[in-house]
Amino acid sequence: MERRDGKLSFIEKGIFFSGIVILIGLFGYLFYQIVNGEKTHADLKFSIERQEESPLTFKVEVTNTGGQTAEEVSMAFVLYENGKEIATTSASVTYMPVRSKTKLWIVFYDIQSADLLKVSSVSFREP
Repeated sequence: MERRDGKLSFIEKGIFFSGIVILIGLFGYLFYQIVNGEKTHADLKFSIERQEESPLTFKVEVTNTGGQTAEEVSMAFVLYENGKEIATTSASVTYMPVRSKTKLWIVFYDIQSADLLKVSSVSFREP
C-alpha cells in the first residue's frame, strides 16, 4: 500500500480508517446482541384445514414465531368424531428455523368419517 516514497495517499488512509470503524461497529453490535438480545424460545403455531376433495385429508401448517430454532419437532394428532377419539397419528419435522413455515399433509385411511383433528402434543429440542 505504500508508495515508493513511503507515504500513503489521502484516499488510502480514508479507506483504511473507514474499514476499521466498520469492524469496530460490527463487533460492538454483535456484543450488544449477545448481552441484550432477545432470548425467546421457539413458539410453534398450528393451522389445520380440512381438504374439500378428500374429507379425511388435513393440511397442517406449522409456523415458528419464536426467537429460536426448533429441531427434532415431534407432533401427535388426534382425530375425533362426535367428541370421541377415533384415531391418532404423529408427524415429525427435522428442522424449523426462526420465522419459518412448514406444511404437512395428514391422511387417514380406513376411517369413514370424522369431525375434527387436534394437535395433542408437541415436543422439540432447541440447539
